[in-house]
Amino acid sequence: MYRIQFCSLEKLKLKNGKLKTPKDSDWVYLTSEDPFDDLYYYYDDANKKRIELYKRGDGYYRIVEDSGIMLMNILDQTMADGPGLRTSIYCSGCYHKCPKCHNPQTHDINNGAYTPVSQILEKIINSPCNGVTFTGGDPLYQSSGFEELARRIQMYTDKNIWCYTGFTYEQILKSPLSHILKYIDILVDGPYIDELRSEKLAFRGSSNQRIIDVKTGENISHLFDSKLN
Repeated sequence: MYRIQFCSLEKLKLKNGKLKTPKDSDWVYLTSEDPFDDLYYYYDDANKKRIELYKRGDGYYRIVEDSGIMLMNILDQTMADGPGLRTSIYCSGCYHKCPKCHNPQTHDINNGAYTPVSQILEKIINSPCNGVTFTGGDPLYQSSGFEELARRIQMYTDKNIWCYTGFTYEQILKSPLSHILKYIDILVDGPYIDELRSEKLAFRGSSNQRIIDVKTGENISHLFDSKLN
């Protein structure tokens, strides 16, 4: 659910090809569950932050209470969670609870701190990294927040997105979790199984886990494993 404000076109006019900064009195509160297309933004000099605007036929909307993610950490310029330099978003919350999990402290969602998507996005935009990885925890236990983050990353940048999850690709395809797939490039799927652990695997812990090209549905794990062996 978004808490949004509406400003009519009459009060928010284009000036030199840019949106005029509206006055607070120009906005009217509304609510909506729908994300918006046709993104614009202006920079709020007073508060030093980006304000996103979404076009609808009769005016513009802005989100004033953002969707968010229970966040453990943001690790920038890492090479452990996918190829190249990446910004890794570590969330809390995972109910797979795989034995000998590498990050057991992330299982309890309350161990994280609620962080607005816009705040996470700003760090990603300002990072020199060429990729972003969603991990944790399991990002798909907070699928709506991560879907919105992925959508905005795609909108603002050309960075590739990897997502780790304990669910299998097949499980995701048959559930509402599949909505996030249109915004990510690579899915690393499946629970960690300690009996299948191998150091010959790239970017994953056990051999049941797969690196899947979401656009084709193909398992491309071998392309990365071959570089280790």
